[in-house]
Amino acid sequence: MRKLLFVALMVAATIGLHVSANAANAVLTGTVTGLGVQSTEQAPPEVVDIVMSVKPPITGCPGGTAGFEFSPASVTDAQTRKNMLAVLIAAKLAGATITIVYDNAGTYCSVNGFAVPISISMN
Repeated sequence: MRKLLFVALMVAATIGLHVSANAANAVLTGTVTGLGVQSTEQAPPEVVDIVMSVKPPITGCPGGTAGFEFSPASVTDAQTRKNMLAVLIAAKLAGATITIVYDNAGTYCSVNGFAVPISISMN
């Protein structure tokens, strides 16, 4: 009986941790109104800045709610950065809406203090 109670408590704790780990994720949908990429002449290089028609209400990052940003420091896989940038360019050119999933508790902030997208999808 004690073993069953222990297992039940462990399962409940695991579910509780899973829910709290995802509790800070937020979703924002809008159009891309601004997109910039810093060159190697600027520090830090290869930073992608995203401005949307809708501002995130809260990001938890020191840069506030001006937009989103990612770089090699925040998204370490080069192919993933290329894919994210390709979606952003396609959405900007088409005028399509995108959905960005981000952490609004400040866990994932860029080198310049803006929220880092966890995922970007074109709608």
